[in-house]
Amino acid sequence: MDGRLDISVVMCTWNGVRFLQEQLDSILDQTYPVREIIVQDDGSTDGTWDLLKQYSRLHPYLSQRGSAWHQWQLLLRDGAGPRGLYRHQ
Repeated sequence: MDGRLDISVVMCTWNGVRFLQEQLDSILDQTYPVREIIVQDDGSTDGTWDLLKQYSRLHPYLSQRGSAWHQWQLLLRDGAGPRGLYRHQ
């Protein structure tokens, strides 16, 4: 173990395709690597899910469940790292 923290990034989105690519690119471009990125979508109809499918080739932590409040509860429970960065748009 190198003493570094495992970082989980969890995000909820709904019709946020115009912001999502910039957010994901920013997270992926960080010098400190993340262990996982979990993105929850609340039934977007604007192409958000298509963009998430493209990014899933790099990070397969994508799923689509329930309402935004329910999603946050699941994300907080499912994050694997002891520390996390919580983003919401």
